[in-house]
Amino acid sequence: MLLLFSILHNIVMKANSEHPEEINFSRDEIDEEIQKILKHPSFASSKILKRFLLFIIDQTLLGQANQLKEYTIAVSVLNKPKDFKPQINGVVRVHAGNLRRALNNYYINKGTSDFVRIFIPKGTYIPQFTYGITETTRRKNDDWVSTKTQTIIGVAPFTHLDNSFINCFADGLCTQLSSDLANIKNFSTIAYPVMRNLFERANWKLTSLTGIQHLIAGNIQLIQDQLRINVQLIETNTNIQVWNRVYERKINDTNMFKLQDEIVNLVIAQIQEFYNSVHNSIAVVA
Repeated sequence: MLLLFSILHNIVMKANSEHPEEINFSRDEIDEEIQKILKHPSFASSKILKRFLLFIIDQTLLGQANQLKEYTIAVSVLNKPKDFKPQINGVVRVHAGNLRRALNNYYINKGTSDFVRIFIPKGTYIPQFTYGITETTRRKNDDWVSTKTQTIIGVAPFTHLDNSFINCFADGLCTQLSSDLANIKNFSTIAYPVMRNLFERANWKLTSLTGIQHLIAGNIQLIQDQLRINVQLIETNTNIQVWNRVYERKINDTNMFKLQDEIVNLVIAQIQEFYNSVHNSIAVVA
């Protein structure tokens, strides 16, 4: 228990830092990961994506990440003329979006067990390098590193209007979702009250600092007795919504628990179906 809270404390401290500690890899480790990525069909069929990825990685490793601007990429990667105006032509942003989607496609298919993960946060062209997601972790040089790779999902507190009845329903729904996931083989969870407390303090920064790849988020609306619950599964590296469902039900004081059971069972079944198509094993932080 003390070890768990030590981990969570370090997460919050990093989330509140303006310059979170970066994870460093050897050039050989990064080159090995690049070769795996370039063999994936999304890259093998696109010279532009290959050049784009190699250029931004090389510039970053050479210490020139601050030069990765739209104009530089347009001229150096896309062979645009020197009078190219990124304010008028958004071709770099289009290819950057394609690159993020191609990397996402690689990591939810062939790259689920990779030791190194490469992603490009929205709003920048600077690649980031993180450890692959793990089933278990070990302490090494004050970093948490991988011993067996898996995918990690996080459950965020569902948003809603401040209403005592909905507060109770939403809290119970997320708690039950966490508890039921913990009872499924190949799933592991951190208790929802702990995750809720961390999310309130660190917000969305928590996803990158804990290595969460996918986040279950939701919104709850209530008009009279009509309840609408919108649940999304979000790929945190790209902010792409990969799965979504809307549930509409009538709610009252007598059917709240029954309704929680129904919605949780539906969400888990449908998310399991989604992961069965792209993953072999799943670990969950909730």
